[in-house]
Formats: sequence, structure tokens, C-alpha cells
Amino acid sequence: MMNVEVDENGFIERRVINGMKKRKKRKSIAEDDENCYWRVQYERYKNKLLHTGLFENVLSSLIIAMHDKLPQLSVSSADVVCYGLGAFYECKDALCQLVLLELLCENAMFSGKKWIFDPIFSDVEKNILVSKGWTLIAENERGLRLASVPTLFYMPHCERELYNNVLYANRHSTFLNLVFFGNSFKVMSDSVVEENENLTTFRYLLNASQLAKELPLSNTSSFGEAFYATCIQYFVSGENFCCQGENDFPPHYSDFH
Repeated sequence: MMNVEVDENGFIERRVINGMKKRKKRKSIAEDDENCYWRVQYERYKNKLLHTGLFENVLSSLIIAMHDKLPQLSVSSADVVCYGLGAFYECKDALCQLVLLELLCENAMFSGKKWIFDPIFSDVEKNILVSKGWTLIAENERGLRLASVPTLFYMPHCERELYNNVLYANRHSTFLNLVFFGNSFKVMSDSVVEENENLTTFRYLLNASQLAKELPLSNTSSFGEAFYATCIQYFVSGENFCCQGENDFPPHYSDFH
């Protein structure tokens, strides 16, 4: 039986055939160069995040958010769900976002589960993520995931429909187990109003913009668009998102899949 083993950065090291380890066949020079370049970029962003202060800013804000929700709760007890990261093997912004997420998981020592999904992930990207301990969500759940335990939703630059769906799925929680890293609910809600979108469809997002506590991030400008206008948001209120006249059907959007 043949299995593929990968190193700590998700790159193939050797193959195992019938219990015997054998060296992998030499890949083309182009493939080796591509992998080497990706490794270098990963480490470069890691060092930059550690030395610019952004990582410390995000980590301290997460600790504040978790402590505000429940004094005895630590970051280490939270699950992590990442949606819409993008093609991080090719896109520098997506790679930078992945490196920050990995640093948070390593240094905050999340003991919960780590879930991730993006329909555009390549097989190479999926192998890298699995090697780093991520569980790949098998199908597109469109954000309709109930957070039964405290959960960090890592969603930089995701569509507002996806945020609205996460909030809808957790609308009956009297104590919201949600902490978000991503776009401001207030900014997204303002865009819904300005663009004359259906306010009923986006009522969970609109409601969240009034209830969530927002912690803005600093030291993001040197990372281009990767963390532009992102923040950490959480809820300390025991109120839920149930809205008058709602039904049991998830929100419907004409152009969101």
C-alpha cells in the first residue's frame, strides 16, 4: 500500500510502499523551484508578521475577546473554522492570511478542532493543510455551521452573505460562541443599506452590527490588501439573533453559492 508523507510545511518527503520507506522520484526542476519559492515566501511572511507587531496585536485582541465572553475561558479551548482563504499556493494575500492563522494556532495553542473550506483549494493546497492538522470540510456548507463550543471564525474578506449565514445558523444561541476575524459587521451592514439590498435577508448581519463589540487591528498597512479593514468582533450579550417573523429556512440570495 502506498501513502504520501509530507514535512511540516506540507511538502512531499517520501512514499511508503508495503511498509517500506522509499525515496520519492525526483520531481522536475520547475516543481522543485516552485516548492522552494513557496517555502521561502511562507517564512518571509512569518518573520514579517512576528516583527511588525500585527501578530501580537491580533493575539492580544483574541485573548481580550475570549476573556470578555467568559472570564474562565481561555483561547486554548476554542475551535477554529476558516472559510474562503483562497488559493494560498499562488496568491500572496491568501498566503499571508494563512501564515497569520497558523501563528495564532501555534501560539494560542488552540486545543479544539481546526476546520477549513474553500472550493478553489487545489490538491497541493489540501495536502499542505492536512499536514498542518486541518480537517477539510467535505462540502460547501455555505457558512451554516452551528458553533456548539467557543469558535473563532477566520473569514478575512469573505462575502457578507457568508457572514449572514454563520449568524443565522447561530441565531438561537443565548450565549453566542462566536468570535470573528474578518470584515466589520458595521461596514458590511452600511453597504447593504446603501446598495438597497433586501434588509430582511440580511437581518442577522444588521442585528450583529448593533450587538457586536469590535476591536480594530493596527500595523496592517505593510501587508497590502491581506488584512485591509479587518477587525476582531465578538458578543458579550446574552441576547440572541432571533428576529420577528423569521422562519426556519436559511436566507436566500440570488447570486451566492
